[in-house]
Amino acid sequence: MPSRDEDAAENALEAGLRAEHADDLQRALHHYADAAIRGAGVAAIVARSLVRQAGVYRRLSEWDVAADYARRAHELAEGAGLPELHAEALVAQGNALMCSGRLEEASGVYQRLVRAATNDRQRGIAMQNIGSIHARKGDWEWAAEAFHSSRWLFRSAGYARGEAIALNNLGRLAHDQGDLAEAEGLLQQALAAAREVGDAELAALALINLAQVRVGLGKLAEALPMAAEAFGHFSVSENRWRQIECLCVLAEIAEREGQGEQARVHFGRARDIAQAIGARVELAQIEARLAPRQ
Repeated sequence: MPSRDEDAAENALEAGLRAEHADDLQRALHHYADAAIRGAGVAAIVARSLVRQAGVYRRLSEWDVAADYARRAHELAEGAGLPELHAEALVAQGNALMCSGRLEEASGVYQRLVRAATNDRQRGIAMQNIGSIHARKGDWEWAAEAFHSSRWLFRSAGYARGEAIALNNLGRLAHDQGDLAEAEGLLQQALAAAREVGDAELAALALINLAQVRVGLGKLAEALPMAAEAFGHFSVSENRWRQIECLCVLAEIAEREGQGEQARVHFGRARDIAQAIGARVELAQIEARLAPRQ
């Protein structure tokens, strides 16, 4: 029978999750830390707390901190013989590494996750992120194969949020390959699916990707409010990494509308954020865009 402290720790984990879903990330961290303190003698509770704190720090673009929390969770779960939590910790560690641009390290973690996964949901997460790494490298065929694999694994697991993520990834991939009609259809599905499962963060991500497609189609009047809405969400949720993407889309819209100075301002803000959080890949891309203007 669980002790009073264990019950309190479980309640703190649930409170943290509610705060996280409400984008109150500092409160979420408080509850997760409280859970670790109250459940200090139970490895499963501490490991779950560490994994969730890693996820919050990733959203806050504190990637080194996130990777460290995930590593500690991984070591604890592995030592305590908790295979499912071991796999969840690998997810958190890989995500933090990928966001910071350490793609080779992240790829190694996700390959370990494929072997350590205990269910199709975890295998789908591994394939989804392996696909994202291939996409960032321009390996389109490998990315598409991994994204399609993740979609079917998520469907097998009954994980609706995962299917929405897969649709978003496939839509973004189609955009990057220049198939705007295919991208638009997939991203509209992704946006609807994200809203259906009540994931505001994922909906905002699908929205900014859809805004990019509308820019490519020349539908600037439709793209602008989409990009502004997504930027507003990521500002409230303190997700600075995603703010960079939104600012770059807003800059491109301004540029196409002949507002060169406004475009420069947006790119400059994006560059400042990228420098502040150590987003190496994004910083290089922004500086390449700014170079002709300087």
